[in-house]
Amino acid sequence: MFSYTSTLAELHNLPTTDISQRAPRILCLEKECSRIQKSLKSTSAIPAPMRSKIARNCRSIQDQALHDRAVLCHGDAWLGNAKYADGRVYFIDFEDALFANRNFDLGAMAYSLTARDCNINPCIHWLLQGYNSRSATSATLNTIKPYIQLRSLAVCCFLLGHTRMDEQLIPTLLNRVEYFMGDKFEADIECMRANEPCRNPHPFTKY
Repeated sequence: MFSYTSTLAELHNLPTTDISQRAPRILCLEKECSRIQKSLKSTSAIPAPMRSKIARNCRSIQDQALHDRAVLCHGDAWLGNAKYADGRVYFIDFEDALFANRNFDLGAMAYSLTARDCNINPCIHWLLQGYNSRSATSATLNTIKPYIQLRSLAVCCFLLGHTRMDEQLIPTLLNRVEYFMGDKFEADIECMRANEPCRNPHPFTKY
């Protein structure tokens, strides 16, 4: 994990123009949140109270992003889009590359770890350590947390909008959304910060 995120930091360190650091950082999140909102309107699987909660979460993330500097992001940074060979990490599939806050990629990477059968605490620790070893801007649990939540919403809405979605998985997906948007996730963030075992381990599926 250290090598993966240190390489991700190298991508984020690539020089960008002043213009690319400004407007796109807002527009990319507006686009992502708009896509989530559109998915919410097209599915009846999500109860109305949760729809409102998701909308509030999206607005909160957008408000935080207004103060963030944009970098060149991969856009779909998870382990399936990275390969390790000859002592180096190589990222592939840049179809979703965009200018956004660096935590956009880090949140996606951290979220992908929750779908794996692993001890999440050391993984998150090395994710942050690896990234900060090559970045002048430090990433923390606080900075990546809203982007983990954003990724969870995007994945949920994508799957709910999929025509071949198994309806038996819908309750599990909604439970995941409740977890990431509720007190249990907040409690687990505090456990990670204190390097303690999470209190609510793995309410997860392969998604």
